[in-house]
Amino acid sequence: MKRAVMLLLVFLLTGILPCKAIEPGVLFSDVPADDWRYESIQTCCKKGLLDEQSSGVFAPDEPLVKADLVRLLARLYNLSQGGDGSIPEVPETLDDFIRFFDAEGHLFCDLASGYTLDFIQSDPQKLTVLFYGEPLLQENLTIAIGFPGDRTACTASGIREGYDTEYENTKYMFTFPEDMNIQAFDLENFCEDRIRWQFDWKLYAEEGWDDPTPYDALLYLKYREAVPLPLCFRTLTLDDFIYEAVWRMELAVPLSALCEGLPDVRTVDSIPDLPNWRFGEEETQAVLSLYRKGILTGFSEQGAFGGIEWLTRGQAAVIAARFLDAIQG
Repeated sequence: MKRAVMLLLVFLLTGILPCKAIEPGVLFSDVPADDWRYESIQTCCKKGLLDEQSSGVFAPDEPLVKADLVRLLARLYNLSQGGDGSIPEVPETLDDFIRFFDAEGHLFCDLASGYTLDFIQSDPQKLTVLFYGEPLLQENLTIAIGFPGDRTACTASGIREGYDTEYENTKYMFTFPEDMNIQAFDLENFCEDRIRWQFDWKLYAEEGWDDPTPYDALLYLKYREAVPLPLCFRTLTLDDFIYEAVWRMELAVPLSALCEGLPDVRTVDSIPDLPNWRFGEEETQAVLSLYRKGILTGFSEQGAFGGIEWLTRGQAAVIAARFLDAIQG
């Protein structure tokens, strides 16, 4: 009888113990200290670049999803610009992204009932802005396009060209610097994306998901400057595919743009599986640049890249950690 009681106690006690205790100093039960990705995963999670899958679990061999990819890229971009790795919130109105200043440099808030923007087809450096409502009397205005505080924001000087009494609008003509590719600012799309994605948030919130940061991150990457980061089409399609797995190429293409100013640390002239029927010369050069800078080392022993292989969470952590090391010198 005593033996049976003792066996029962042992069974009950062992049954309430965790299956695998996390080692001291280890963040996740599925990433032991001797895992080759251990340091990279520690770095990324402590920097807030990647999050755990569930309590105490990182899932390094699971594919990275689009929501995590765009957040990772936005945080890496912010860090590369000297920031703290945060993602600016999506502006509530277009006025938070397109701002006007008077001749004294004060934020010009008297925008009447609204305005429209129209690029001059014959001169891509010129932009007409029509302000509706009461006539505006300021002779000069400055337009600033971009997120407040972002050093890549674009500015242009504007001159008042008169008031149209029939349509009740004041016309200003803004002229951008010649080296500014202002056509890359698709301002109407910015507004449409913001409205559409805010609607999507509400749908996801009804399903218990209320985190808008993937959309914040993607708008940040798309509209942060006159020449935005190159992003794969699959990455841009977030609406119904937030949790879709991403290819390795979807990280490589934009990351190569972030690495343009970094020095080469080795010589690599070709990649065995690039270019191919799916990826051309542009993608090949992007991947080559990352090989040369030591950010990528290859997917196989032959040095192949594996562009349409799923990017795992562990691989993403290693690549991001190498990028952090490179920009920090």
